[in-house]
Amino acid sequence: MSFRGPEAHARQTWRTFLANHVGTLVAVDFFTVPTVLFKVLFVFVVLTHDRRRIVHIDVTDAPTAQWTAQQLVEAFPWDTAPQ
Repeated sequence: MSFRGPEAHARQTWRTFLANHVGTLVAVDFFTVPTVLFKVLFVFVVLTHDRRRIVHIDVTDAPTAQWTAQQLVEAFPWDTAPQ
């Protein structure tokens, strides 16, 4: 018994989807880095998938929602955001 249905063969695979949209995909990562003085720094990184290029990176010791939103604005100035 198949749960995929009769139209399953017409669906796009994940690999095909990524190949079709790689130019408009970005990855956003938010991670922590401990310092030698036992403080914690927060790193915000935006990468493009098509060229595996760093679009934006910033570091803070006290992230807020406003700071995070500002990082997205700075990563994609004007009309450079993926559509």
